[in-house]
Amino acid sequence: MVITRKIEVIVNEQDPKKRKEYMSLIYKWRNLVRRAANIAISHKCVQKNLAEFDYLTDEIKDKMEVTRKKDVSDIIKKGPGLSVQNITYRKMVEAFGDDIKHAVLACLNQAVSKSFNKTYPLVQKGETSLRTYKNDIPIPFPATGITNLKEVEIVGEDDCSTKSKKTNKYFTFTLFGIPFKTIMGHRDRSRNSFILNEIIKCQKLDTQNSSDGESTEALDSTEQQVSKYELKTSSLTIDERKGGNKMFILLCVDIPDQPIKTKKEKILYAYLSVNTPIICSSNPSVITIMSNSGMYEQRQNMMELARQLENLDKGVGEETRKSIEKLYSDSKGKNPYIISIGTKEEYLYRRIQIQRAVRRCQKSNRYAKGGKGREMKCQALERWHNIERNYIDTKLHT
Repeated sequence: MVITRKIEVIVNEQDPKKRKEYMSLIYKWRNLVRRAANIAISHKCVQKNLAEFDYLTDEIKDKMEVTRKKDVSDIIKKGPGLSVQNITYRKMVEAFGDDIKHAVLACLNQAVSKSFNKTYPLVQKGETSLRTYKNDIPIPFPATGITNLKEVEIVGEDDCSTKSKKTNKYFTFTLFGIPFKTIMGHRDRSRNSFILNEIIKCQKLDTQNSSDGESTEALDSTEQQVSKYELKTSSLTIDERKGGNKMFILLCVDIPDQPIKTKKEKILYAYLSVNTPIICSSNPSVITIMSNSGMYEQRQNMMELARQLENLDKGVGEETRKSIEKLYSDSKGKNPYIISIGTKEEYLYRRIQIQRAVRRCQKSNRYAKGGKGREMKCQALERWHNIERNYIDTKLHT
């Protein structure tokens, strides 16, 4: 399974002059990628409709071997080593091959071809227009473009009285000769550090196998699982929204597909309630009780009382809450007797707001401009059709 991670990066260079040169080079690459992508998609559009160009001279037709209603793919394949995919790549190399890496143009040609083949049937139907590329286009690069990927740790001291040591981690790598450093954030909820570490392990493992002359078939099962974390064709993008110039690397990684192992003895029983989206329990003896929401409402009211007591006296409120949890728990005293997914307040509040919005729309609909038919007059009201039912279905599905 291939996933894409968006990681913020900066140029890892202390010298301001060199850093400025690197940034100007990156902006130059982006400009060339935009121009090359527009050239490629223009050529592909002409290739698809080449037989319709009746105004071409006979000399050009003889050179291109064009006959009316003839497939362009058959025409191009007769040429000296050219194909529909290769001809646009050669055009990009002829125009920009001296200023940008050929590997970038190869990845760009593949991405443009894939996008064009997907959207061209919709263009013929009139459902969309031919795509044009702007300055926000990412700069694609192959997996081999990233080198010297490693993790760096910096140990510092906090400003508090305990002076506990704090460790900051980030990753450094080189992309076509330009050094970069990642900004992972404080929490890293997407586990990007874990994925990058697995990629580093994979690269080290491949290096050892190539140096030892061993084949991948001789690896252990654990090593084969680690080797699945590998880089794919990724891209570098610049976000200039709100006057900024943040850089992000869109890292495509092939991760192992690990099946989820379930336990047959662990069962969760759920009941769809009217006030609260889902009431559930892992205790099979409460199935008959769960259908009666009175017990759940009683527990919710008692827990609200415990919160009020906790605001007055934290000790009394915490003791009351523990006693309520013990009262509404199973024989082991570990799992709650009945738990809820979602809250009554949020669930009912949203439904009431939808109903009020429908009522406001009905009142204001009398002032809608007529003369265009009932569908035009009731257009705003039709947007709210079945929206409350869709909201309930979405909450239950979630």
